[in-house]
Amino acid sequence: MTVTITLTVDEKLVADVDAHWLQQIGASFGRTSAAIDSASGTITVTVDQSQLSQALALPEAGGSILIDGEPMQVTARNGSDLTLTRGGLPLATLGAHASGAAIYPLAYPDPWQMMGVEAFLPRLIAIAQERGPKSATFAMTISGTVAA
Repeated sequence: MTVTITLTVDEKLVADVDAHWLQQIGASFGRTSAAIDSASGTITVTVDQSQLSQALALPEAGGSILIDGEPMQVTARNGSDLTLTRGGLPLATLGAHASGAAIYPLAYPDPWQMMGVEAFLPRLIAIAQERGPKSATFAMTISGTVAA
């Protein structure tokens, strides 16, 4: 079964969802080893974990991170080097970042995935449970764009 969900949302709701998404962060897993300028595009950042009491796992490709409030998408990881795409996520205001800026993992790659996991998937599971013991597999991909 394929379910297509189309949402029409106003700018206020989009702003609320985006703000909630940026609050879903984990503990800092390191710091930038060099300054980052404000240019858009793809950059590589070396993660410095020397200040941590124990090394934490770095995100893999497909994840998202936050540096000084700027979300960035992880497109590759090689050891302690993260390749990041800037400017493609909601609320991504490009800015310069000093060497030593804390890097945080975001719990979800983007707000659409957060909405799927936190809002839609629990309801789909509840519907399946209401209908009795049947076998079901759920997979969800949610995407979207919002024009201001």
